[in-house]
Amino acid sequence: MNHQELFILHPVAYTHAQDVLAVESDMISNGLAVEQRVEFLKTELGRITAMSDVLVAEAWEELFNELTRDDLLIDLDVMKKRFERHGFSGTLRDNRNLQRRQGINLPALDPTLLIGALGVLDEDSEVGDLMHNLLGNRVQSLLSHPASVAAEETYNGIMASPQLLSVRDAQARELAASVFGKVISETSSDWDFTGEDIRTIVKLYSKILDVSIVDILVSLVSKGAISEVRASLKAGIESSGILYRHVLSEVILHRIQQMQSPESPSVPGAILTEAPSFDDKEVQSAPQKESKDHTLLTVPDAIRMLNVSRSTLNRLMSDGRLIPVRIGRAIRFNLADIQRFIGIDKLDNKSR
Repeated sequence: MNHQELFILHPVAYTHAQDVLAVESDMISNGLAVEQRVEFLKTELGRITAMSDVLVAEAWEELFNELTRDDLLIDLDVMKKRFERHGFSGTLRDNRNLQRRQGINLPALDPTLLIGALGVLDEDSEVGDLMHNLLGNRVQSLLSHPASVAAEETYNGIMASPQLLSVRDAQARELAASVFGKVISETSSDWDFTGEDIRTIVKLYSKILDVSIVDILVSLVSKGAISEVRASLKAGIESSGILYRHVLSEVILHRIQQMQSPESPSVPGAILTEAPSFDDKEVQSAPQKESKDHTLLTVPDAIRMLNVSRSTLNRLMSDGRLIPVRIGRAIRFNLADIQRFIGIDKLDNKSR
């Protein structure tokens, strides 16, 4: 099992799975038998799987409903850096190939991501030439259609209004969608593609697959298309739920298989947390440890206890040195994790 790939495939699911394994680790410390821990893991897997669509929806809502545009851009940058540290460039192609290695074949693109990718590639001259060859005459046919000409006055009125640019852009997109849908249906014969057109589309698709997903989202958010991104993610909740359930099952079922096969090696180190020891023989012969303190701290509490800024706390999370606990839209931290982190820092300072 490749922990790194599973984390990249769905970080939320991987983190939730690690939370379950952390509780099972405490059960080892408290002397619970293998059968009891297996039953716990099976129950938790069933419970969380049944809630997966809700958990995924809450994760997206927290990201895109609560944050401002600037906060969202910062979080996307953190996401990109975290993926890069795990050797993942984050392109649509890499994401598609990763899914295929896991036996999943979901669509790589939706219309919103396609528009965002073309926005990122806007300055690529080769892409510009390909787009012109493919769409130049067709777009001109659309623009010269009577319905398009009639909509121009409405568009000019939108752009001249005193509203926020993001509001005007949204209204312009709605106008374009309503007009061009009708126009395209009336000029459908213009959209019959030749063999050369198909080859051009393949070249464009290859270019688009090499664009970073985070760069696409940043491009869309920077241009005020947050509502479109939110709608795209909402539409993709079903696909995200498939990935969530796959990652959760892979991690927890792998642990169950190890527990039921004594000759198997111990679990590889997790990416986001300190890997607990799963060697039952070692645990049984070792002195019993006290259960981990699961007291939860709020973000302000964690900042005060660590005596750091919010940006530093965000960096510690993105580095995987502190793992937040997500309860709906709320972010909390285990007191024991904060105490452990402070203790590590003290040891590091003494060794310098």
